Amino acid sequence: MERCFIMILNNALTVSVLIFAIIVLRLLFQKAPKRLICFLWVIVAVKLIVPVPLESTFSLIPNRTPVSVGIASQQEPMLETGLKPVDAVVNPVIHEQFTSARAIGVNVIQVFLHVGTIVWIIGVFGMLAYTAATYILLKRGVRASIRTEQNIYECDDIPGSFILGIVRPKIYCPSGMIGEEREYVLKHEKTHIKRKDYLWKPLGFVILSFYWFQPLCWIAYILFCRDIEYACDERATMGEDKQWKADYCQALLNCSVGRKRIAACPVAFGEDHVKGRVKNIMNYKKPAVWIVLLAIAAFAVVSVCFATTKKNDDNVEYHFTCDYGSSKLYSKEDMDEAIQTIMNEFNNWKGCEMHSIRYGSDQTCSEGDNLSWMQELENANDNKETFTECIMFECDFHSPKSDADAGGLNVDEEYTDWQWWLARSEDGPWKLMTWGY
Repeated sequence: MERCFIMILNNALTVSVLIFAIIVLRLLFQKAPKRLICFLWVIVAVKLIVPVPLESTFSLIPNRTPVSVGIASQQEPMLETGLKPVDAVVNPVIHEQFTSARAIGVNVIQVFLHVGTIVWIIGVFGMLAYTAATYILLKRGVRASIRTEQNIYECDDIPGSFILGIVRPKIYCPSGMIGEEREYVLKHEKTHIKRKDYLWKPLGFVILSFYWFQPLCWIAYILFCRDIEYACDERATMGEDKQWKADYCQALLNCSVGRKRIAACPVAFGEDHVKGRVKNIMNYKKPAVWIVLLAIAAFAVVSVCFATTKKNDDNVEYHFTCDYGSSKLYSKEDMDEAIQTIMNEFNNWKGCEMHSIRYGSDQTCSEGDNLSWMQELENANDNKETFTECIMFECDFHSPKSDADAGGLNVDEEYTDWQWWLARSEDGPWKLMTWGY
């Protein structure tokens, strides 16, 4: 579960820039149709739930994994956002805390991940439990409702109208609502159903449940709910005159009194943020074509730049977890070359499955004794190459399930911290020297 928590943590960090950019766009394009803004929140949702990152050469997000999967095992753990000002502020603090704790035998990163994972899981279940509890309470409150039309119900015990249900959404109205007020309210609620808004709000809250610790995700959810209401109002009042809109707004105000319990339920859809909505309805004018086109262009640029991660044509894709650590000796390209050399050998091990591989540490690779050991192995084979660098990786893999393929390995067993040692001469390729424990 710690790996899952790190993945969630990385998503929460990288999505922050996208959310902030959308908030700025909301301010700049207040006259743009609100349905376009809603589309931007959908992009945020996709980024948070899709495990496979979208890559783009135009992305301004330099690193999609600021927190390495193997950060707890790194000799010098650090955050790698790719933003130097951020890393320069955060990493000295991490290093100081890690070094002082390690002096007394405590891996503070491991403790943080372990405790953080537990707290995160408790938070997720707490949010989902809150959703279920509020739904049950609200459902009980409308047990005495009476159906007046196909999916429209009246109830004495509710202060305002709302939609409840996902598979078969129902509109609930207070008893005694008649005439034009009822007409306005029902038109609004039916517009929500046509737009499928009763699905988007619960889905948004479920996503928020997994990112409850990220303040910007809360802000995004609140603004998302407001923008859904704005978009619904724009569609419901489209083509109507000012007097009709004024009466519509009065109906919204009447329905908004004393309905905090409904607004607090993630799976119920009712009227919220009425003051801002009334202002938006009365001031709304169909935007000029150039405003719409400019907004679409700006939204597209923000989506490409902040909803994707930097594409590197030199990236090597592996079908297992690869942790490059935080080395000052070797670049990612150096490590990819070494890993490829390792895999050239490992792929000959029939029936073995690689699960993860990680860089040892700069300290291990820079020790003179280890380089001398590599040179001794080279000399023992009557080779004349003089090594100037060595590198070590540890891996976890599963051995073959049959005796015929296992060779010297135990059958059907998980091997952890298996070491691979490589060395190279100046400007030469990596050479695999030995492996094992």
